Amino acid sequence: MKRRALLALSLIGLLAACTSTPQNSQPMDATEAKAASEMALSDLALSGALVGGPGGILAQQAQALGIPPVAAAALEAAGMDLKQAISTGCNITFADWVDKDSDFIPNDFSITVKDCFYTDTGNGFSYSFQGGLRLQDTNDNLKDSGFKLSFENFKETIALGSKSRERTFNGSYTLDAQNKMLYKVDKGYSASQKLSDGSSTDTRSADYSVSETYAPTDASQPKAGGTFTIDKSKPGTLTLSHNSTTYRWNWYTDPPLVYNASCKAKTPEGVKIPFTAGGAVYTYTNPDGKVSTLRIEFTGCGSYKVTFEGELVVQVP
Repeated sequence: MKRRALLALSLIGLLAACTSTPQNSQPMDATEAKAASEMALSDLALSGALVGGPGGILAQQAQALGIPPVAAAALEAAGMDLKQAISTGCNITFADWVDKDSDFIPNDFSITVKDCFYTDTGNGFSYSFQGGLRLQDTNDNLKDSGFKLSFENFKETIALGSKSRERTFNGSYTLDAQNKMLYKVDKGYSASQKLSDGSSTDTRSADYSVSETYAPTDASQPKAGGTFTIDKSKPGTLTLSHNSTTYRWNWYTDPPLVYNASCKAKTPEGVKIPFTAGGAVYTYTNPDGKVSTLRIEFTGCGSYKVTFEGELVVQVP
């Protein structure tokens, strides 16, 4: 039996599209490094949101609508304001779901959005959304075993006058929670962004690939907080394409990122960053073999800085 809910989605700040030159054929500079840091922060935010899940009113609203909490968290990580979405009207279609182990992770659950349009009277922005999301239990006979979340051409467009931004997600995020003291997280997804102002267009895209671990501070309350670790000897990759140039970054944590569910901070671009300490290090090998370093360091809830080659690029607050 099909259900319909009213939702409107506003996706997280990410990237975009066109690549025709070899990877790392151009030297890295502070401008491109800053762009990479924005994409990186969005990726870090996704991990925090999906490990922690939704809380408070969002969790209640999701369950009342028949949406699994983890699926709601994915929509929240993508920038959705569920309360606003319900009031403004967006058709989302999904089916009843089976949950044998009663952990609120369905055996197999899909949401599809078609022809979603609305205008925010407060800021004048118009929004459109379409695409899908799929959530699958790792083992529906074992409670809290983990899940696989897949973005299926998850697309959002925001416009104001002659200016617009179009963003799309594809790919998957897998969390293996069978070891309650050390979760395994695998990400392999892409995000694209196209910015237009009526006379010009800027396109960016990013491919994310990484295997990391999450160690809860308290195994009895794994969603409350813990640390994310990416081994330097097995770094993840962030491949960023800007118009016709492609940049590949390797990255790892140093020290591990400290996640705290009670931290509700956001970047100036509106990306949630529930981290209170730790660092993410990104390295880029230039055409001449020189390695450039980009670092994101958290120094408290809502407090972080970005440096490139040791020089400050961004500091919040």
